[in-house]
Amino acid sequence: MAVAGYPGLQTEPRYRSEFLKYVAPLIEALREKGGQARPREVYEAFAERFCLSDVEREATLISGTIKFENKIAWARSYLVQTGYLDGSIRGLWKLTAKGRIANIDGPVIDEIWLAVQEMRALRKASPGGGPEPVTKEETAEEDNT
Repeated sequence: MAVAGYPGLQTEPRYRSEFLKYVAPLIEALREKGGQARPREVYEAFAERFCLSDVEREATLISGTIKFENKIAWARSYLVQTGYLDGSIRGLWKLTAKGRIANIDGPVIDEIWLAVQEMRALRKASPGGGPEPVTKEETAEEDNT
């Protein structure tokens, strides 16, 4: 039985950041596209899969970033940081070997969330680490609250 609000999952994740519901569908969308796609192709596939209205497709954050695209970009960022996606080529979202075989479910999403939080904490605690630079994605995510 699928978990409401988390397409394709059988077990609900513990962590509730809104973008986490896009993790599993992002992996699946890239699999359907042969393992890689341009961001625009992914956004269009999501809009169709989730039957987004024109209003939902065009809704923006205060920064002007499109909300649903921002959430997908956050999911991508976490997947890159944890080795499921290759982030080495700008403008191309590509599954790694790990991403191609991954069975993404609630506990795996929790592991992804925790791993990124741990990486952030380690960077912050490292000598000279200080606060992380604020990225466009982070600014946009903060606008979403």
